[in-house]
Amino acid sequence: MTGPAVPRTATTFDLGSIAGGATQTGAVALDKMQLLIYVSTTCAVRLRLYGTVAQRNADLTRPVSEDPGQTNIGCLLELVTNDANLVYNLSPAIILANQETVPADQILYSCTNNDATQDVQITFDYMPVEV
Repeated sequence: MTGPAVPRTATTFDLGSIAGGATQTGAVALDKMQLLIYVSTTCAVRLRLYGTVAQRNADLTRPVSEDPGQTNIGCLLELVTNDANLVYNLSPAIILANQETVPADQILYSCTNNDATQDVQITFDYMPVEV
């Protein structure tokens, strides 16, 4: 079965300057649901993605050493990059879905700068599933 191709999309979001060791939270404008294929960061970070604000906020104090599956807090992706590896090709792709009562075109994040104070940018390559 062949259907229309779904184009891959890339988006880069700039978190601005984040102090070393500090965590920033927010939302990145994507689609309601997508397959995440690739992530790159401009410096060493701990990036966590969530479907709801409540899930993100409930997970803010979880240490990196604790598996998110142990607490079932709704973490869709946790990725820790370092200076030697700032690019991750995700296979299989990760399903990111906004899970708010009324789904929005965004995914919630928390990002900890594991490097010196600097501007942090994150790039996602993804395929939209629900727009």
